[in-house]
Amino acid sequence: MKSHVYSLVLIFFSLVLSMTAQVSGSGTTNFIPKWTGSTSLGDSKLFQVSGKVGIGTTNPAATVDVIGQNATTAGAAAPMAFQVKGGTGGAGTSTLRGGSGGRIGLTAGTGGGFVLCGSTCRGATGGVGGSLILQPGAGGLYPCCGGRGGSIILQPGAGGVPGLQPGDVLLAPTAGKVGIGETNPANTLEIKVGGTTLADEWITRSSRRFKTNIEPLQGSLEKIEQLQGVSYQRKTDGKQEVGVVAEDVAQIVPEVVSRDPNTYEAEGVDYSRLAALLIEAVKSQQAQLRSQQAEMQHLKLRVEQLTSNAVRQ
Repeated sequence: MKSHVYSLVLIFFSLVLSMTAQVSGSGTTNFIPKWTGSTSLGDSKLFQVSGKVGIGTTNPAATVDVIGQNATTAGAAAPMAFQVKGGTGGAGTSTLRGGSGGRIGLTAGTGGGFVLCGSTCRGATGGVGGSLILQPGAGGLYPCCGGRGGSIILQPGAGGVPGLQPGDVLLAPTAGKVGIGETNPANTLEIKVGGTTLADEWITRSSRRFKTNIEPLQGSLEKIEQLQGVSYQRKTDGKQEVGVVAEDVAQIVPEVVSRDPNTYEAEGVDYSRLAALLIEAVKSQQAQLRSQQAEMQHLKLRVEQLTSNAVRQ
């Protein structure tokens, strides 16, 4: 019995030595080996040193550092194809950066897919949700290179078939405020002080469907007479302007004056709504003119009668 066991042991070690002898090849320090053939090993593209792995580089600067083109594709109905996530604490920055002259594309798939950019403050930590910063590249340092910085372009998708409505660009569709040149907007849409806008048309909702307790304006002419038109210079850039002063208008027509929601200080005047006052003021003035014309006509006829009677006598 023992002789059979010894024989089996000898056979096993012979097979192991035979298999080991069949594997050959050489490698470079810190490169993770790969099978270059059925019985040989060589260097792979993976380089590991000091706890870091480099692909395409022998000097990895991060836990995983990839130099060169790469692609990540998820399987069908995969919950997450690719994720870049920074650590907690708010100190680190997760960056997607294109090369010189290159682009970064974020494209959602068909079938209602979307690109989600943002951060959610989870749990009852009481923290503030992360911000999303889209910052294009700076321009060249010399005029010969153009020197203009990159642009941020928000372009909705076209309809799948010619004639179908394209997508929309939505800013704060559910809540929040939008600031242009303002980092802390107090209104739904706020443009920095001294900023300008240019458009062919600006439409204000005014349908009866959106209103209740509709009443004609009263005393419009008297209010118009109290308003004071002024000329002034803007403090931001010294530009000469004409208009009215919000604090003064608030004493007469408070409905057209906007106020800071925190301090309640008067900030702006909706000049377009002053048109309603002007309409009623003109109508009131025209009524006065018609009354005066009728009275003048009556006096003219009376004078003519008196003159005619004097001539007869």
